[in-house]
Parts: sequence; structure tokens; C-alpha cells
Amino acid sequence: MELPIITLTSIKTGQLLFITAPVDSGAVFLSFTSTGNLVECSMDDSRLQEAFTTAVKAREKAHAPYSGFKVGAALALKGTGKIYPGCNVENASYGGTICAERTAMVSAVAEQGTVPFEFCVVVTDTEFATPPCALCLQVFSEFCPPDFPIYLGTVKEGIQKKVLLKELLPIPFNAIPE
Repeated sequence: MELPIITLTSIKTGQLLFITAPVDSGAVFLSFTSTGNLVECSMDDSRLQEAFTTAVKAREKAHAPYSGFKVGAALALKGTGKIYPGCNVENASYGGTICAERTAMVSAVAEQGTVPFEFCVVVTDTEFATPPCALCLQVFSEFCPPDFPIYLGTVKEGIQKKVLLKELLPIPFNAIPE
């Protein structure tokens, strides 16, 4: 019996080391700290890669003539296979500007209603990945649980970090303690 060949690709990004290993029909996604401790393991990262590609393509369509800061996002729905793209759309009044993350969320809700979301990917063209703003995080908290995963990445380096909504927004407005 011939054993399958497993190809490992590692990318060192800050304190995390991401390794993807194709196995049978899926892939293994492992995340290690710089000291080698396993942080995360999931059985298939093809959906995450699809979302990253969707976010990169959405970023290219961003309308950012005032800041020049283009952002792409991709919001994955649980159980449907659907991934919604979003890009930032700036406005001369600034208050009329909408971020990429909220664009994806609003599109998904407009088409699907309030359905469970699986994760979000945010992509910029900066040296280091950029997290969503507080307004976007507050909108996420309206529809997503505190352990909702947000993957941060850049066009050049790919996904650099996974954070949870509760880490970025520990006390959302809808959960203010008495």
C-alpha cells in the first residue's frame, strides 16, 4: 500500500507559524506559537482560502479616494457555503462611509436574513494586518457570538492572525453589565 505524500508549507508571521498539509480530500490547518505550542487545528482550510481570495478581489473594488486605504472583507455563512464579499465605500461627507466588514454583513443580511455566520476575513495592503474598527465590531456583536472568528490578513502575506470578536470588543453595547 502506498502512503499519501503530505506537503507542508510554513509561513512565519509574527508570533504565529501557520502550516497547511493536504490530506485526502481536505487539509489540516495548524497554528503554532513561536515556541511551538499548538494553538488551533481545523480539518479544512479550503473555505478559509476561498474567503481570503474573495476579500482580496473585493478590496480591488473599494472606493477610497479620500483615505487611499482600501479594505476587502469576506463573511462566511454557516451551513450554506455562501461567502459574501465587502469593500469599503468612502463618501465626501465621511459619515456616509461604510467599511468593508459592514458592507459584507449588510449584503448577507439583505439576501439571507439573520442567519448564523461562520467567520470573517479582513484584508488590507498594509505591512501588518488591520483589525476591524469599533463600529464594525459592534455590528458583528449584533449578529455573531463572542467567539466569532475574525481572520486578519494582507494582500502580500495572506492570513496573518485569527482573533475572536470578544478579544477585540470585550464589552459590546448589547452586553453592558449592570
